[in-house]
Amino acid sequence: AQDKCHVLLPGRYRKSRSVQQHVVACWERKLPKHRDEPWFLMTDLGWSGRKLVELYGKRMTIEQRIGQARFPLQTLRPRFSGG
Repeated sequence: AQDKCHVLLPGRYRKSRSVQQHVVACWERKLPKHRDEPWFLMTDLGWSGRKLVELYGKRMTIEQRIGQARFPLQTLRPRFSGG
């Protein structure tokens, strides 16, 4: 069975110069009970729920890799000891 991702009805925010937002609700199947809950994405892109989740997944992978690449640099940086 596939995960469920649905784009909820778009909403408009602000009275002047309104912004249309789409909320994607996603549930992964067969997760352990402690992780069995929906998660939500909010975007101004009008794509399908599945496409938005794929895009978000790619973004998170990139951010993780950047963080991993930066970590060694942070450990090599001299620390100010004060005093």
